[in-house]
Amino acid sequence: MNTLAEIGGAAGLTLVLVQLVKALVKDARWWPVLAVLTGIVVTVGYAFTTTRDPQALVLAALQGIVSGLAASGAWSGVMKFERMRKEGEHE
Repeated sequence: MNTLAEIGGAAGLTLVLVQLVKALVKDARWWPVLAVLTGIVVTVGYAFTTTRDPQALVLAALQGIVSGLAASGAWSGVMKFERMRKEGEHE
C-alpha cells in the first residue's frame, strides 16, 4: 500500500466491515479489538494480493492497526456528536 487513495480505501472498507461485525457481536468490550483485527485483515489481505515482500506485509499490518483504531474512533465520535445533537434538540 503506497498511495493515499489505497490507505483511504482500506480505512473506508475497514469502517464498513467494523460496523457489520458490531452488528454480529453485541458485547461492546470486544469492538475495539475486532476493529483492529478487521483493519489488519483488510490491509494485509490487500497487500498480499499485490506483493509477497515481508516488509510490505509488516507495514500493511501496521497500517491495518491504525485503520482499525481510526474506524473505531471515528464511528464512536460520530455517534457521540449525534447523541449530543439530539440532547440539544430536547432542551
